[in-house]
This record gives sequence, structure tokens and C-alpha cells, in this order.
Amino acid sequence: MSTLTASQQPLVLRDSPARAFFQIVLVFVAGLFIYGWKLGDAPIAGTEPLRALVAHQMVQSGDLLIPSIYGELYLRKPPLQYWIVAATEKLAGVGNEFVWRLPSAIGSAFLAGFLAWWTGRWFGASARLVAGFSCLALIALWSQDRGGDIDALDTLASVLAACCILEIGFGPTRRQWLWSIALGISSGAMLLLKGPAGLPTILGALGACLLLVDGRRNLKKPGLWIGLTIGAALFVAWLLAVYLRVHWQHLKVDRSGAQEAEDRMFLRSGLDVLNSIIAPLLVLIYAFPVSIGLSWSLKIAHRLPVRSPERNRIRAIAATIVASLLIGVFAGITNPRYSYVSMPLLAVLLGAAAAIEWDNDHLRPASNRLANALKSCCILWIVAHLILTVVAFKKIAQIDPREHVETPRALLIAAAAASLMIGMGGVL
Repeated sequence: MSTLTASQQPLVLRDSPARAFFQIVLVFVAGLFIYGWKLGDAPIAGTEPLRALVAHQMVQSGDLLIPSIYGELYLRKPPLQYWIVAATEKLAGVGNEFVWRLPSAIGSAFLAGFLAWWTGRWFGASARLVAGFSCLALIALWSQDRGGDIDALDTLASVLAACCILEIGFGPTRRQWLWSIALGISSGAMLLLKGPAGLPTILGALGACLLLVDGRRNLKKPGLWIGLTIGAALFVAWLLAVYLRVHWQHLKVDRSGAQEAEDRMFLRSGLDVLNSIIAPLLVLIYAFPVSIGLSWSLKIAHRLPVRSPERNRIRAIAATIVASLLIGVFAGITNPRYSYVSMPLLAVLLGAAAAIEWDNDHLRPASNRLANALKSCCILWIVAHLILTVVAFKKIAQIDPREHVETPRALLIAAAAASLMIGMGGVL
């Protein structure tokens, strides 16, 4: 039974298309500034040189079907990242650090703008800017968002596909065919970026539909399966083209990518099992304070009417995040970085929670408690970093901040999150 009276129902604020467009553009431009500022100053590092080299040689050779390095096939990853970077280099007429990283920066800014629009569509105008800027505030993602590797565009494609699944299952859409096409394009892009390794977020969205009653009914919608079939067909078409090319030309195939995936799926020690279990917790810790939205929104959803669309949507998004993280555990993911792809959906929950509280007078005392708890967290954060800085510069206990800052930082955030939950009156 609902705990809210009719006068306590969420208010729908009047919103004009011009205002919505301005807010979405504002988020996108802010994203371009954050991700694009001095984008090409730092030298390429990590696996960036590999992605850039493959794309650069695609431009030089004109052979786009199969990635290669100095004439040798390179099938460790599917080709879409290389296609996009190669197209960017071709349009720019030059290849450098800025050009090779530009697709990641634009894609990440677009994702923030999309989530702002989508959250406003689901939870009202009040949620739009909160969700958009919360996505930009996920500092853990800044490295990939400003890099030339696959992760940023894979996150974009995976989150878009998950949102399309949730829209078909729980959203207000009346144009199911349009979302089905979008699902086909985004899921196909995800597979062409990272192959099956990018599936956890999509499977998490399907799991959310399976777990929730309304979602189980919507699993029967043909648009959902048509979209997923389109995406799979795009990937299979590329695989078939590669197979025919390799077979006809008797080319030697590099199987290192498949071997890498196989090695990562099997946990070889107790420490690997422990790291796999801890990885989802670290994802939520690294996403702090945006990850507050998970517990906060579920607390609010519990107080909404059972048949409230907002309640079902919050639960669906939360289930998607949790399911995708658990899939990562069962898939043997020991590095939390590979589960960062579900982080942006936390911004949607934070926007939803903020909008519902702001639009309901009886929920505002909880907002005050949240504000006080956040102030405490900020003070703890500043004090801890000052201490770490002093300790590092004085070389007390031989602490190198570049190597040892992550553990105290994680412990600090965990303690701050715990104090926040206590300050909110026990959200979990």
C-alpha cells in the first residue's frame, strides 16, 4: 500500500522544448570542455599507441575490413574503434594525440547529454541537469574519457543499448520501432567495439526486465528482440566477411584476443576470487558521491505508490546496475576498471532521487540530512588528502602517493559513504 497521499504525489513541472534543449546542450558543452581541455598535451600511453597505429595504417592502406599492423592481421579487438579513429584522422588530415583521443571525448560528452535528456524524459525536468552533471562528475571515468582507447566508446554504446532495453520495457515510448532500431545500432556498435566482453550491461538490463513483474511482461515485445537481432547480425556479418577474406587469401589469424578472454574468465587462485567479489564494491566506491543515487533512489522508490511509473523505473535501473556488476563477478572480472561501463547509470538514479525529493514537500527533511552528511564527507575528504600530501612530501614511512594513495582513498570514501547513510537515517 502506498505511503503517499494524493497531495504528496510527484509534481510534474512545466517544461518547454527550448529549455530542455538548452540544458542538454549545456551538459554537452560542459563535457566537451572537461574532456577536451588540453586533450593532446600528454603523450599517448598504455594501449593508446596500439589503437592509434592500427587506425593510422588503415588510413594509409585503405584496408578497413581487417585491422592489421605492418601487414600482420590484428584481431585482438573488433574494428569499430579503429574505424572511428581512422575516420577522424582522415577528416582532420593529420594524426596526433588530439585527433586520436577526440572520438572518446566527444562520445563521453554525448553520453552525458543523452543521459540528461533520458533522465528528464523519465523523471521530469528537475532531474535533467542533476543527471547530466553527475555523469560528468564521475572522475573515475575521466582517464578513459580523455584517452584514445576503446573504453569510452564502449561505455557509450553499452549504456545506450541498456537504456533502449529499459525504454522498451519500462519507458513511456510510443515509437517502439524507433527504440528498436536504436537498440540494434547501439548493441551492434558495442559488439564491434569489444565483442562479447561488452555484454554485461546489456545482460544486466535484460536481467532487470526478468526480475521485475512489469519487465517480464515486456520481454514479450518483439521490438526488444528485433533490436538485439539487428545488433548481433551486424557483428556476425563482420565476422563472416573476415572469415571469407582469411579463407580465400590463406591469411594467418591472430588468436591472442580469444586467448586473453579465455584466460580472464577462469579464476586461478583464491586471491582472484576475492578480487572478483570486491570489484563491484570498488566500482561503487570509485563512483562516490554519484553512487549515493543507488541507495537514495531505492529508499525513495520504497515510499512511492506500488504502481508508480517512477518506482518501477528506479528499480529497473538499479537492478540493471546490480545485475551487470554481478555478471562481472561470475565472469571472473578481477579489475574493477572493466566494470566501469555501468557507472553512468548511477547518475540517472541520482537525478531521479533529487527530482522526486525536490518535487515533494514531505521528503525535503531527508534532503537536509543529505546536505549535512555531504558536508561532513567533503570535510573528511579534504582533511585526508591534506594528511596524505604532507605525509608524501615529508616521506614519512616511505609512502609514495602515486603507488599507495588508492587504498587510503578507498577506505576514506567507504567511511564517508557509511557516515552518509547514517546521516540519511539508514538508507540501506
